[in-house]
Amino acid sequence: MKPALNVAFLVLFCLGCGDTKPPEDPDSEARQQSLAQLAERLRAGPLPAELLRDPALCHQLSAILATLPDTGLVLAALRELPRCWGDEPQVDAVVPLLQSTDERVQAAALQTAAAARSRGARDERLEETLQLLTKDSRPGVRLAAYESLVLGLGPNRGSATGQVLAEALQDPEVTVVATVLRGLSGRTYALEDRTAVEQACLALLEHSDPGVRGSAAAIVSQLVADSATRELVAQRLSAMLADPHPHVVSQAATGLGRLRHLAALPAVMRLLEDRRADTYSLLGAPRLDRPAETLVFRVSTWQRVDDAALRAIERISAGLQEDPFEYGAVRAERIDADIARQVAQAQLWYEDVAESLDQP
Repeated sequence: MKPALNVAFLVLFCLGCGDTKPPEDPDSEARQQSLAQLAERLRAGPLPAELLRDPALCHQLSAILATLPDTGLVLAALRELPRCWGDEPQVDAVVPLLQSTDERVQAAALQTAAAARSRGARDERLEETLQLLTKDSRPGVRLAAYESLVLGLGPNRGSATGQVLAEALQDPEVTVVATVLRGLSGRTYALEDRTAVEQACLALLEHSDPGVRGSAAAIVSQLVADSATRELVAQRLSAMLADPHPHVVSQAATGLGRLRHLAALPAVMRLLEDRRADTYSLLGAPRLDRPAETLVFRVSTWQRVDDAALRAIERISAGLQEDPFEYGAVRAERIDADIARQVAQAQLWYEDVAESLDQP
């Protein structure tokens, strides 16, 4: 659209939606004309920034969604709705679309719901619908619903969300479980009720998939850092150092480092001879609106077991009163040589402190 036409359109649009509240008569000719103009602009592509600043735009977009026009227009309105939200996302028109029979519309509505929850939306109907969708027969729908709920972690929602996430970790589809674990990693601080998720992760430590086992080890070590089950978790992670998959080994060592579990130090030291790559890949769950994506699970900076072990040793030794081990710099162009040097230094360090450690 040319600049002159843009200005003319803005004038017409703002005449129809200049108030912060919806017009009293939704069937008025002026109202219908304004909606028609907005619909035409939506079909042309993303709305310009100057329109997004209009406080009435959300009402206009919601009104379009409520009329259930053609699919293309619904998708465009759902795309633009989060862009015009202020501090209070408006989701009334989105909730019914979460159960649309059109998978493209349902996928877009789930993405909009996730955006709303990430901005603090607290809507009872939205919560109920998302939790209902976690029971859907399609893995892609369940996963999208779980992801929206993960984005809603925060004050006063931890208890309910924790229980739903625990249910997600018992999903029959391994790719759903793996993706939820990845989304939860680094967000456990927002969980007020950790018990249900903690117990679910403990059960997953023996899962058949290495990505699930490893991610569960990472999550549970974050959850129980200050809990009464700390020693139990440390024992479970110590046993996982003998896992046949290097990804699980690195995750277990990293978890023990996070817990600063001194009793695991001898076993972690033995990992310094393990140079296997510790990444793991898994084809994810099919999405409603796009093909399945490959999930790549990473642990250490240089994606090697010995690298993860060195970092774990550094963190465990930080609990010593004197002479902790310091993991030095590793350069990208000299990874093998630098890590070998750090391994040698760690072994010398351990020889010096081993006798003073309170080990059986």
